[in-house]
Amino acid sequence: MTLVIKPATILDDKGNLEEVFPYGIYPRIVLIWIVTEAVRTKSRFIDLGPSLNHFMTKKLGLSSGGAQRIQGIRKQILALLGAPISALDGSSKGGFTNDRARNLFVSTNYDLWTQNKADAKNDDSHTSWLELSQEFYSYLNIEDVGPGPAPLDMRAVQGL
Repeated sequence: MTLVIKPATILDDKGNLEEVFPYGIYPRIVLIWIVTEAVRTKSRFIDLGPSLNHFMTKKLGLSSGGAQRIQGIRKQILALLGAPISALDGSSKGGFTNDRARNLFVSTNYDLWTQNKADAKNDDSHTSWLELSQEFYSYLNIEDVGPGPAPLDMRAVQGL
């Protein structure tokens, strides 16, 4: 079995296309939180809150740091949500080859935080959200009969 994660195509601050791999601590923590929220709420729709600072401090329990750091975190979240993920498996027996693959995205739709501080101050009603892809959500086995998965305690994740 081979896991392949390709770079996401996102817009940079100037509106240019950029290919970015999700890497490092923040995409991992965000993915753990997303899965935990989906298990807790039993929903594909995840509320991210009104701002990236709110998301980092209130939802993840982390310090958002300065403006430059928060933009790097935003970029990694976009990379996580937009990266195509494939699980590839190939086997050969008796001269026959069997190739299997599962292809998915974590999210099919999202509406993330505004980048304009003036807009953010004037629009407290806007909340950011994402919708998990049906394929990703189905892999979580939330709807299966039985005890199913349990949400993680994010304090334990922070400790790690």
